Amino acid sequence: MGKKKKAIPRPMTKKERSRLARERRLNRIVIGGAIAVGVLIVGVLIYGYVTEVVLKAREPVAVVNGVPIRTDEWQARVLAEAILEDASQQELVSIAGRVLEQMAQEEIIRQEAARQGIVVTDEEIDLAIEQFFGYNRERAAEATTSITATEGTTQTTVVTEEEFRQRYQDYIDRVLEPSGMGVEGFRKAMEGALLYDRVWDVVTADVPTITEQVEIEYIAFSSEEDAASIADRLDQGEEWETITQELADQEDSGVRVAEPRWRTRSYLTDLFDPASVEIIFSLEPGEHTRPIAGFGGQYYVVRVLSHEERELDPTMLIYEKGRAFQTWMQQQMENVEYADDWMEKIPSLPGSP
Repeated sequence: MGKKKKAIPRPMTKKERSRLARERRLNRIVIGGAIAVGVLIVGVLIYGYVTEVVLKAREPVAVVNGVPIRTDEWQARVLAEAILEDASQQELVSIAGRVLEQMAQEEIIRQEAARQGIVVTDEEIDLAIEQFFGYNRERAAEATTSITATEGTTQTTVVTEEEFRQRYQDYIDRVLEPSGMGVEGFRKAMEGALLYDRVWDVVTADVPTITEQVEIEYIAFSSEEDAASIADRLDQGEEWETITQELADQEDSGVRVAEPRWRTRSYLTDLFDPASVEIIFSLEPGEHTRPIAGFGGQYYVVRVLSHEERELDPTMLIYEKGRAFQTWMQQQMENVEYADDWMEKIPSLPGSP
């Protein structure tokens, strides 16, 4: 038998070639469309992720002189505070507001530090972290020397370097990592605390150390009637010391007798209304006031012992500097712009539904 001859393909007709071309174009369109749809879906997913996770995390909850406070950094600080305080989800609102104000103040401090040329080194941050966990390098070295000298028979309570590292690691595991704050966020907060102290010194450097003061003593009452009764007795010539001793001997009277202290005008303004402060500063030594409404809903009878311009004692100096710094900070806080929806961004506690 002869070999079977191979079939010779016949040329396609013009109509067949045209149909094949159409089918190929259609296939390319379908494949291209499928690819385009896939790319579009991936793009939408990426866009959604970037919008929801990346961009929203970078959105500011507040802006301080043009510098944003990022949502993710604020949320991490909020969660860290909540973990430390063992707070509930309901308590997170007050924590979130407090942390936001604190971070706004930190940014104000950073900006002022930059203007003043104040910097904090990494070494200083390291030392601050060590002190935060109770570790002091010098004291630890001295304690080690003491242990060696006494052959280990010491009862020192100094935190060792090993104990510090363990405490720090526990803090990282328990607070910093679960909250998302991380070590870098913690170091940034420590840097802010160090800058705060130094900016405080600069802002309060010009607070006068010599100013007009009165030396006063007072009796605080829960009711105006009780205060008026004592003021009447003083008006009638009874001795202050006799009355205060009598009151001190009465248990559960609700009356508080204060020892003599030098006070500034601004200090008394925080305790009484301005008119009452002027009355106190106008009194001659030995004179007393009628009942004055004051802090905490109490009523005071105040006696002036001395009145002069003098050096501030340590307590009053700290008070006056603190008041000056707080006034400065309040002025700076007026430039803070809070996001309208910051409360909607309060995070949920880990494990919350």
